Amino acid sequence: MAIKLFVISILSLCLVSCGILYRHVPAPPSPLSFENEMEGYASWYGKEYHGRKTSSGEIYDMYAFTAAHRTLPLGSEIRVTNLENGKEVDVRINDRGPFVENRIIDLSYGSAKRIDMVNAGVAKVRLSFLKQPAAAVTSGYIIQAGSFLLYENALRLKGDLEKMCSPVYIETFETNTGKYHRVRIGPVKDKDSGLEIISKLKKRNIHSYLIGAD
Repeated sequence: MAIKLFVISILSLCLVSCGILYRHVPAPPSPLSFENEMEGYASWYGKEYHGRKTSSGEIYDMYAFTAAHRTLPLGSEIRVTNLENGKEVDVRINDRGPFVENRIIDLSYGSAKRIDMVNAGVAKVRLSFLKQPAAAVTSGYIIQAGSFLLYENALRLKGDLEKMCSPVYIETFETNTGKYHRVRIGPVKDKDSGLEIISKLKKRNIHSYLIGAD
């Protein structure tokens, strides 16, 4: 009995210690729509991601007026107002993030420079919804390939999937049993395209299913 308790204690300690290494995604912010605006803190990301693929599948250009948001449909256009100096920039959402607590948007370097927040790093902003992408209006299909408690596991699957298809992204949601990180592909243009991807994933023992785009 004493040995069993000792093993359980060691395992618990390892889980806590390892948990510090995981990069958790905060819960999604409140919905943003034409009827409301949102205020919070913005950050920016630059050269370390320049040239890499974004969640939308396009290559990140740090000088373009783009941004990362956790829940808005990819392709949405929003206006970001720096509440500390009144400067504005219109950006297109082409990536997922930010992955830091108390941030509602991650701006590209070019967008952050336009509203004079590069040096500060973080600024309080207001987000105003300008335009929803046509793809989100006509809808499409999303493929859910996995759901994990540990963000590290979701990130690993995302990396594997990106070798096969795009765009692939991670979205986080909370239930009464905890916070989950779901790995999704899409949107894809039609149901047949989605089923074709699912068939390929099945051959790799990745069990996925098709859902309506959100």
